[in-house]
Amino acid sequence: MRQRHSITDQAVASPGRGREEEGGDRDETIDDLKFRPDRLSVVSHGAAARLFSDGLLDGSLGLDAARIRRLELVHCSLSEGRGYQILTALTVSPSLGGCPGGANITELRLWGCGLGDGGVDLLTSTLRRCPNLRRVSLPLCNLDDAMVEEILPAVRQLPRLEDLALHSNLISRGGCASLAALLRDPECQLRHVNIDANDIDDTCAALLAGALRHNARLESLCLAGNQHALAFRGWDAFRRLLCDDSSVAATYRSNHALKSVGDPLYEHDGLVPPRIAHCLEYNRSCRSWKEAAMCKILWVHEHLPVESFFELELKMLPLVIAWFERARACTRGFGETIDRREWTATYEFARAMPMGFVRGRPRAGAKRRRCERSWPVVVQGGHRIRRTGES
Repeated sequence: MRQRHSITDQAVASPGRGREEEGGDRDETIDDLKFRPDRLSVVSHGAAARLFSDGLLDGSLGLDAARIRRLELVHCSLSEGRGYQILTALTVSPSLGGCPGGANITELRLWGCGLGDGGVDLLTSTLRRCPNLRRVSLPLCNLDDAMVEEILPAVRQLPRLEDLALHSNLISRGGCASLAALLRDPECQLRHVNIDANDIDDTCAALLAGALRHNARLESLCLAGNQHALAFRGWDAFRRLLCDDSSVAATYRSNHALKSVGDPLYEHDGLVPPRIAHCLEYNRSCRSWKEAAMCKILWVHEHLPVESFFELELKMLPLVIAWFERARACTRGFGETIDRREWTATYEFARAMPMGFVRGRPRAGAKRRRCERSWPVVVQGGHRIRRTGES
């Protein structure tokens, strides 16, 4: 006796189940299909995907595609009938759920899906028909540089996309150049990018680090597990990105948004240079990017010259003193040196500011003694301080 599972009852059939119920036969109609009201997962090893897509298109499954938020296909080729039919049924047909296909899907995950022979075209078309995607995951899809160059223009058109996972593929310098162009786009909203287990080398790392100099949104860029371990040149690009110690202003303009370049085990097992790990920890632990910038300035610059405060738009002594007060309140580990640095900076600031004397004019209608009107005014940095005869 064969027992049929009902999609309308939201039954679940997984790879190891359904083999033997009462008669020992396996239900091939929804083989490896997992469905919940907001999530659809299909693992295709037989005719299940084709039968499912046929039932989806003709309405016999009673599935409301408009409720699906997450779509996951595992081992479904996009160049043949299985994955192709499912993506077409869910994202192309405007009749499903009474709304445009794919309008409500927020997460798309294709795991081990073949993209050859037209699969890339179908994927790019799917991305354009799902404008509300927030997460796109394409692991183990044999993505090479040419495929990435075709896919990323469609990714660029997703205004809400925050998470892009391209790990365990064949991406190298060409794909990284395309990804760097995406990260340089001021409209890019990505917060997490995973290119773990690809063919990333020092040149790729330098391209990505250069793209992140003006990107204040990306929080994690996973580089772990690549075929070529990053050497000095690759890590040095990220060191200069996270904390450029050439000047105080350069440190202030460094990237204070990136918080991770891999999982915690990767960062704390000595695979990431200590200086970079230290900068990432500042970015994670500080309450704002300004606090992170302040910590890095105090960390790498033992002496703060007067010119550095001018570059930070701190051109008046009270502003300099207020900066040190904020540093004393929000930084950790610099308490013993902040007082000394504040005194030194105050002394050098007072010496470096130009001093000038100009003859003051009495206010209109004010009665002043003749000798008082002749007192010169001390001017420091363009701001009146006091008259020389005043106490």
